[in-house]
Amino acid sequence: MDPILLWLIAASMAVLTAWVLRRGSDAKTANQAIILLLVLSMMGCMFLSAVIYLYYPGFTNLLILVAFNMVTMSVFLIPAFLTIFFGDRKLDDLIRGSPIKLRTMVVWAAIAFVFMAEVFMGWTLSAVSGGSSSYWFIFTMAAEMALTFVTMRGRFLNGMLWIVAVQPLMMFFSPTAIDNQGWATVSFLANAVIMAAVFAFILHLLRRNRSFSKGTVSYLLCLILAYTLMMTGLLIWFVDGDALLFVVSIYFEMTVYMYVILDGRTLGAHRPPGEASALPSSVPVTRGMETLVWPRFFESRGG
Repeated sequence: MDPILLWLIAASMAVLTAWVLRRGSDAKTANQAIILLLVLSMMGCMFLSAVIYLYYPGFTNLLILVAFNMVTMSVFLIPAFLTIFFGDRKLDDLIRGSPIKLRTMVVWAAIAFVFMAEVFMGWTLSAVSGGSSSYWFIFTMAAEMALTFVTMRGRFLNGMLWIVAVQPLMMFFSPTAIDNQGWATVSFLANAVIMAAVFAFILHLLRRNRSFSKGTVSYLLCLILAYTLMMTGLLIWFVDGDALLFVVSIYFEMTVYMYVILDGRTLGAHRPPGEASALPSSVPVTRGMETLVWPRFFESRGG
């Protein structure tokens, strides 16, 4: 198949997924959640069917796969029709007393469907192009993350904008994306430099600002964990070629990013009324870590 056509398909899916995620971040009612999951599940099932058909072609298998997609669509269309006849309701009003909010379950289901769509789309495009590289997955995912960031950048305040912006960049500079020693070396060094800068900047924000909400602090801590796993995975991959831990760290970083996007909350120095600061008034450990990591960076900014 023409490589240009393949890239157009990948670009179109990146734009569509970014738009769906942006709309999904505002999903508060049952009908909105159903539409979000319907679109994402159909994308995943479509590419899953494509992979199966590529390995097991035939008219009978094609009919079975078409029927499978129709059944999947019906699973979400039935509750969508019910909301039309019986009225739409807010997600938080549908299940009361549950330890896990329904909207949280919708967010996790959406993330799972995005992973499903991305994995099988990358598999499909890689198989059709005759290659074995993972750039169809890595670069498409990086594009989706970048597009959602651009459309939602107003939700990231007080330095958080730059931290969130780095995540698509880190995804793009994946040494495992292209099977080329030159790319591996450049991307490895880029990842190391970017991660060191992000660690220093996060520590700087935590020291200078005590009014971060609990959600923002949780995001920062998860991001630190993701980048710690990523750096460890990079070192293991660089030494003996085992990319398992690095791949796990990529999925974890993507999960953190998509949860922040779909959760729809504002990140930064802002707390809901009545919520106490998630940080104590003095964090000597953080200050000590700053001195070890990048002292002149903070001193030059009045730290």
